[in-house]
Amino acid sequence: MPLRHITGSTHGGLPSSTDPRPSAAERGQLDSNGVVVEEPTTTRSARRVDDEAILLAARELVLTRGLERTTLTDIAREAGLSRMTVYRRWAGLPELLGAMMQREWEHVLALDPAELASRVEAAPDARAFLVDVVARATGELRGSELLRRIVIAEPHLLTPYLVERSGTMHRLARSLIAQGVAIGQSAGTIRAGDPELLATAVVLTAQSWMVSLGAGGAGQDPQVLDAELRFLLDRYLAPVGATPTDFESTP
Repeated sequence: MPLRHITGSTHGGLPSSTDPRPSAAERGQLDSNGVVVEEPTTTRSARRVDDEAILLAARELVLTRGLERTTLTDIAREAGLSRMTVYRRWAGLPELLGAMMQREWEHVLALDPAELASRVEAAPDARAFLVDVVARATGELRGSELLRRIVIAEPHLLTPYLVERSGTMHRLARSLIAQGVAIGQSAGTIRAGDPELLATAVVLTAQSWMVSLGAGGAGQDPQVLDAELRFLLDRYLAPVGATPTDFESTP
């Protein structure tokens, strides 16, 4: 899976020869109590670089050791950062796992919300485009080394997100899909209804294809099952009387 590399300067300006204290730009804006209320640009850039290093290190360790044999201290050492840098970002491994899975999703989708909305609006058939994006992302995430490692070796880690609560990736997926649904409704290619509700149903359906295919789809060709996912989602979102999308002939 291609990885995006975050770059940026971590160096601030040189201190004045007459005033050794850091400049306002370096230390950020302070409130009346002397508390930083806005991080300086250089600090935000450094945080982004650190976050990427932490997530890459965590992914490598989870793939080789498993999550339960990995500690935040291990991750800090692998990333070449202090332990407190990691603890300031995430309170524990469950929160870090959520960030790791969000990173997988973002790299698979490779689109920010504004770009996705723009492409849905420009598509000849918003429903067909949205369904295809969901099906492709589902297949890519199902093939993710990280998700496969968790599903096979430590499936209990996913249980809270499957039966109890909504994770970061759920919320991100629902938001993106709901936005696409609303655009499709305006174009007349997606049926009426609450976009958030329709998006939730799409996410729940795609989730079963993502994590349960090994059990429920044992012996079936994943590509054939993914074609069935497209058909299912297309018919679910289609207005009454609409012609089913022929995905084999859809560019």
